Amino acid sequence: MKIGIIGAGPAGLSLARLLNESGFQVTVYEVQSELAVKPCGWGFPHISGEDSSLLKPFIKDLEDSIVWEYSGYRVYLDGSLLFENKKRKVLGYIIDKKLFLKKLSEGIDLRLRSRARHVSENMIEANGLRTKYDVVVNAGGFYNQKKDLEKIPAIQYHLEGSFEEPEIPELYFDSNLVGYTWFFPENKRRARIGIGGYASVGILEEMLRKLIISKNQFRNSLIIRREGAYVTVNGIDHDLVKDKDPYHIGEALGAVMPATGEGIRPSIYTSIALYKSLKSGTDYLSELKKFDIFNAIDLQKKILDIEIKIDPNLRRQFLMKTPEDLLIKISLGMITKKDLLSLAIRRESLKILLESFAEKFTK
Repeated sequence: MKIGIIGAGPAGLSLARLLNESGFQVTVYEVQSELAVKPCGWGFPHISGEDSSLLKPFIKDLEDSIVWEYSGYRVYLDGSLLFENKKRKVLGYIIDKKLFLKKLSEGIDLRLRSRARHVSENMIEANGLRTKYDVVVNAGGFYNQKKDLEKIPAIQYHLEGSFEEPEIPELYFDSNLVGYTWFFPENKRRARIGIGGYASVGILEEMLRKLIISKNQFRNSLIIRREGAYVTVNGIDHDLVKDKDPYHIGEALGAVMPATGEGIRPSIYTSIALYKSLKSGTDYLSELKKFDIFNAIDLQKKILDIEIKIDPNLRRQFLMKTPEDLLIKISLGMITKKDLLSLAIRRESLKILLESFAEKFTK
């Protein structure tokens, strides 16, 4: 079976790897002249539970691409420390996304500098030439979304300086913003600091610069690069999942954790689901629904929708009253409906909040 994939990001190349190793004839088209061009935090949660088995084909490549690992965290709200933990086991990693994609592409018919598009009836046109496939897959990210899925802007600075605790990432929440700021060290000398949320690029830039000025380790650092991109916060689009000409995976499908912007792992899961569907003749959506991360994406989206509708004071209450372990679960995309019910019972103020929007969590 001949399969054409448009897009050589984590979704497209992980699918190509699985299909190629199962004997499918696969061609991947990428418009850029190199891999990993889109700005990204390069974060990846610690592999455990469901991830350990389902991500097994990619674990070695992920491990070989690790730049730094995190074993704690600090969480701030409106400038004050909310949580701090320095003694936890490893929670996540910064990976070299370009290296990871390069490893995934080994042995794959990858065609860079190919401006490809789906024409019709499993046909791809690339650089003026048309090729017929048995299956066409759209893995072109947010640049190639069939529908105008919901997106927010994100800005990131690469810093060079001196960072005393590089194993401790930091998250900064502001009750006036639906979004957050992140600080991810890569080592003792380099780090990334960025912000994303429901605001204009100008407002986000101003908030980020104010934070940098307010803290010594940021203020004394040199900004060596600025980058920005839009991040899909729509959640997986259930209508696009039903398309078969072409199929959609990764961010083209909306597979990004809406509240945190994590995209690499969700993208790979959509590829695994489509691979299982193509290999076994099963329904693509049914395969997706088997994964915990599918429900986690939906729940994060519902939480995000609630945060957008409430005022800053109630948003502040939500963050202050949310138990530390649950906030970490939300951030790592491991939140479940059971967790939310437990939260409503344990915290009276949040019970009122969640009951106000109970319909969202029971559908």
